[in-house]
Amino acid sequence: MSASKGARRPLGIRTKIFGLFTLFTLFTVLLLWLFQILLLPGFYSATTKHRIAAGVERLLALPMIGAEEETALRLSQDYNAGIHIFHVDDKVATTVLTVDGQPGSVLALLSSTQLNELYAAASGEEDGAWFKFQLREGDFRFAWEMADGEDFEGTVVDEREVYATVGTSSAGKQYFILMDIPLEPIDGTVRVLSAQLVVLTLVLLLLSAILATVIAGHISKPLSYLNIAARRLPRGTYPADYREEAYREVAELSDTLAEAAGEIGKVEALQKELIANISHDLRTPLTMIIGYAEIMRDIEGESTPENMQVIIDEAKRLSDMVGDLVSISRYQGGGEQVELSDFSLSEMAGELLGEYRALLQPSGYSFREEIGGDISVHADRNRILRVLRNLLDNAVNYAGDRREVTLAVRYDVGLVRCEVRDRGEGIAEEDLPYVWQRYYRARGNHERSKSGSGLGLAIVREHLEWHGARYGVESKLGEGTTFWFLLKPAARK
Repeated sequence: MSASKGARRPLGIRTKIFGLFTLFTLFTVLLLWLFQILLLPGFYSATTKHRIAAGVERLLALPMIGAEEETALRLSQDYNAGIHIFHVDDKVATTVLTVDGQPGSVLALLSSTQLNELYAAASGEEDGAWFKFQLREGDFRFAWEMADGEDFEGTVVDEREVYATVGTSSAGKQYFILMDIPLEPIDGTVRVLSAQLVVLTLVLLLLSAILATVIAGHISKPLSYLNIAARRLPRGTYPADYREEAYREVAELSDTLAEAAGEIGKVEALQKELIANISHDLRTPLTMIIGYAEIMRDIEGESTPENMQVIIDEAKRLSDMVGDLVSISRYQGGGEQVELSDFSLSEMAGELLGEYRALLQPSGYSFREEIGGDISVHADRNRILRVLRNLLDNAVNYAGDRREVTLAVRYDVGLVRCEVRDRGEGIAEEDLPYVWQRYYRARGNHERSKSGSGLGLAIVREHLEWHGARYGVESKLGEGTTFWFLLKPAARK
């Protein structure tokens, strides 16, 4: 069915894959910009401060009797830092060690007042405190940004951070430690990374476009071929040798389409056969009715009860045929009411055989029963009655010259098995799977009885499948045919 006018067509595989690749690339580049440009200064500062604090902890772990010099020198070299260590005894600070990481360290320029302020601030912080000092253009010394009342304006020439902490060494003495750390000029690094990311973004977008085009083409090409082939399915045609091997799902889809094409072809053939059979079966009684009616109209004395009975019989045959068509359509559409109950299948079978004996024994038919006691089932009584009637009618129609029909009911491995057997010509093995189809005619076979509508076994199948029952047919040419089905037994009281 074509899309309604004005409805938007869904996007194709190529467009969707291209769009997804582009979005993924843009998201990746956005993350790179976020972490490498915007968050880089923060990461750098936090990492450096953490490592400095860890180095000071290593200093405090020493007894501070000469052993601290080697560790302090290593820290100074690693971070280009100046280090001042003071021993604090009764608030009197004595210099223990001074290491200048580079000339002009800010620590050498601190006044006594500033040292006291740094000591007071560090004493109140368990993990130490950080202070920023800036050298402005035109100044001759660093200014402390925490100084009250000072307005720092102008271009920053140099910038340092001082880490101050008060702690106790392993020998139990209290020390005041200062570290002067120059802040690395990462602005240039950020500019270089920004330029690289611009180029990287363009390269990634180009590569994603090429990759998306290649992948989309690889996926959509076999699907396009399958779509072209699938359009032939309504006509029941499909290239028998076509099977796309691009990837497993496409190969499976190709196999499914090939199987569907075969089934559609079978359905079309059966549909044509159904129309031909219905036309044939309708034409015969209609011809008989019209013919006998014309005879009774045109020939005096032909309005006999016998001729009237022929018209009645043929009209009844037409009515039965239409009734069967309506019934099977109603069953398949779910419009038939269902009533499950426990009833005696053996009693039903006995009563049916009594009816058939009374009706057909004068014509030479014999009916045998093989019923193993009182056997009850849990099922829909009316549907099972229709199943037995249709199977018995079928057996009568194809009983052959022996005209012998057998109805058997017995228990079989926890279920109830019912069989209807005839001793007619039988059905070829290759025809057995198709006997349940509407109007199916086995090859080289029998002429349909006048009492049959050609839908009896199809109705049987619908009823049994509704019950979820297993059923089947067994036959040998020249020996006869057996139709069987299994039902759940009634709950024992």
